[in-house]
Amino acid sequence: HLQVNLTAPILLSKSFVENFPPRMNGKIINLVDWRALRPGKDHFSYSISKSALAAFTKALALELAPNIMVNAIALGAILPPENELPNPAIVDKIPLHRWADLHELDNLIEYLVTISPALTGQIIHLDGGRQLIFN
Repeated sequence: HLQVNLTAPILLSKSFVENFPPRMNGKIINLVDWRALRPGKDHFSYSISKSALAAFTKALALELAPNIMVNAIALGAILPPENELPNPAIVDKIPLHRWADLHELDNLIEYLVTISPALTGQIIHLDGGRQLIFN
């Protein structure tokens, strides 16, 4: 998990920064998970790697400001397991009573890339509010 979830984003960010024109503005978006900020014992190494990526996102935002904004999207379930419907026992407890979908992820990425608000070092949850209620 560490190589894919942490080492790869670090190396990609390093390469991006090294090849980025000076005095230009840029954006880095990392994909974490709602479990990054609410770890569970059932996915120990995954939770640790995503938590480290969340911390890296915040540290890198400080390091690269003001020219490069660094944020993360903390995803909840976007797609149910293959050939299965979402578990109603879980979905009914989520504040929005639904998962996010791929179109919403596309829209959020487009927003973060094309709009330039004063937004850096943030972790935006796209999970229907799941992180608010689950441990």
